[in-house]
Amino acid sequence: MRLGQLEIEVPEKWRGCRPGHEVVLLAESVEVTPGERVAELGSGVGALALALAARVAVEVVGFEIQPGLVEIARRNADLNAHLLRGCVRFETNDIRRLGGTKWEGKFDHVVANPPFYRAGQGRRSPQPARAMARHEIEATLEDFARAAAILLRQRGRFHCIFRPERLEDLLAVASRHRCPIKTIRPIYTREGAAAEWAIVAAVKGGRPGLVISPPQLVRQLVYSPKSKVQGLGASPEIGRRSSLRKLFLVVFDPEGIKRE
Repeated sequence: MRLGQLEIEVPEKWRGCRPGHEVVLLAESVEVTPGERVAELGSGVGALALALAARVAVEVVGFEIQPGLVEIARRNADLNAHLLRGCVRFETNDIRRLGGTKWEGKFDHVVANPPFYRAGQGRRSPQPARAMARHEIEATLEDFARAAAILLRQRGRFHCIFRPERLEDLLAVASRHRCPIKTIRPIYTREGAAAEWAIVAAVKGGRPGLVISPPQLVRQLVYSPKSKVQGLGASPEIGRRSSLRKLFLVVFDPEGIKRE
């Protein structure tokens, strides 16, 4: 399965919004087929939406509340147009205001990398855009689940990557919005350590019944001076060490990747 080779530009002003390793993990995990429609909640600079459209001929719509990020995502779409099999568009829209719009019930899949931390939890970044991406400042986990339920057709799927320590919250909000979680795949970066993330799939209108998928151990990524991603996962330290203005995401065919 090929995710493509994308060049993602992030201006210095928005450096806190560089796509992280979890974007690569989520993009690789979502099973889509040509012709399907995919929505991304909180599309940022466009990396996840573009990775999906580079992999499969799908239609992807990214919803992002910050106009500056929407403009960057559109520029990245133009920059990578020659790599895209599907079509991508980015909309300035508040995911909390999608009810009653033309998008309601129109998507086969919704993908998201929601904020990991509650508003008052953990250390907040001094960069507003990064703080919004990591903490529930504007949109909460409940808002993401509600938006997914609004956008999905019946039996459509909601995919997200999240921290294991908040899976209980995710299970509760997904159930409240009639999108029961069907699969959870733990993601590890080191043998013998606790899971770093969990990739979750829920089904709108699905019957209860949760499956814990086999865990995935991913090799740690090494950023070169041009920040080339060499695999499917990364150490949490990578994002903090990198101060590059451009992030080059190079994702190889998983069949050719050796995982440690």
